[in-house]
Amino acid sequence: MKIIINADDFGISANVNQTTLMLHRKGIVSSTSLMANGGRFNEAVNSSKECPNLGIGVHLCLDGPFNSGIDYQTIIDKDKEQFFEKEQVIQKINNNAFDHTEIFNEYCWQIEKVLDHRIKISHLDHHHHLHLYLPILKLVIKAAKKYDIPYIRSQRLTTCKPKSYMNTLYRNIHQLYLNLRLRSVGGYFDTALEDCPDFEINYNRLIRLMNKKRGIIEIVLHPVQEDDPETVFYTSQKVMELLSVQEIINYHHL
Repeated sequence: MKIIINADDFGISANVNQTTLMLHRKGIVSSTSLMANGGRFNEAVNSSKECPNLGIGVHLCLDGPFNSGIDYQTIIDKDKEQFFEKEQVIQKINNNAFDHTEIFNEYCWQIEKVLDHRIKISHLDHHHHLHLYLPILKLVIKAAKKYDIPYIRSQRLTTCKPKSYMNTLYRNIHQLYLNLRLRSVGGYFDTALEDCPDFEINYNRLIRLMNKKRGIIEIVLHPVQEDDPETVFYTSQKVMELLSVQEIINYHHL
């Protein structure tokens, strides 16, 4: 099985940038998702030039303390002059309260900001996986096609403990919809150490993932700093030895 190990939130902070690049140099992270609205965007871009083998996608964002400076009417919280919080965004998506043209224009702005720095974009994904919602996925696909970006992150979970039957069914239909319109990989795996911090349990989950041999899987990391639980787990000797015998690629290799 081929594996993409992607670090999300590249460009959001100095610690995230440093930890992402450290994991890449250790041969763990092969891909990252760059936040155009991140407070350390320029730092991330400049430092990534020293890592030519690091695949870089765009981590589209529609929630949280970010603002491109464009005077939108529906996707900006006018009281805070920033995006709405995640829970509000989900509610507004479900209530069809957003102007989809504004969302699409914001995605274009974020993608073009990355392209302006001469970065070849490998894929698109979304902060907090908001492209799991079909109206958002449609706009992400539209943006990917406009800029000839070949891949969008799968929302099919590859876990040892599946969620509910309806959740699994929805994600499989979501994957089918995506694959009929663009390209993706077989699924994504989130270590989710905050739910279960036990090392051996997570190590065995990773082994079972490797034994599935399900084509191409993306492992999604959220590095915060060098001593955060996820980074400590993936830089442990046992995990690094396990990963060393895997074929780790990025989206450009597909």
